[in-house]
Amino acid sequence: MERKTCCRCGHSMPIECFHEVYYKNRGKAYRLGHCKECANQASRDNYAKYRERRLQSKKDHYSNNPWRIRLGALLARCSEGYVELNELQAMVEAAGDRCCYCGQSMNGSFTFDHALPVSLGGTNDPENLRVCCLSCNSKKGNKTEYTYRIELNGAPF
Repeated sequence: MERKTCCRCGHSMPIECFHEVYYKNRGKAYRLGHCKECANQASRDNYAKYRERRLQSKKDHYSNNPWRIRLGALLARCSEGYVELNELQAMVEAAGDRCCYCGQSMNGSFTFDHALPVSLGGTNDPENLRVCCLSCNSKKGNKTEYTYRIELNGAPF
């Protein structure tokens, strides 16, 4: 059995303990100089080291592109129907910073909800979308708007 010594930890191990890499321009495969365990540990260390930078980058991107991100997330949920960015902005302005379900102020932190959930055949058409607070959106889950309003208020509207 062929063995190789890891350049990071110095242990001698079977060749299968090293990642195999293939480069097209070289035309052959070779094994990395460090073992799989050292590679995994380096990856974990790197993830931890740059965690704050990654989180800050996501926050900055979200704050600089809030509409585009919300639109992308909304459209990713189902393939039927489409809503334009200006239609979403008009919906938020019409809502007047109030949740359509509980009526509480959203303080600028809102989500879009499907009145008829995608899982029950709903679409991304503007008629099927509601502006609501994150709390109501989470509680509603995949219930219809009618069912959730009865659960919330005891009456459908």
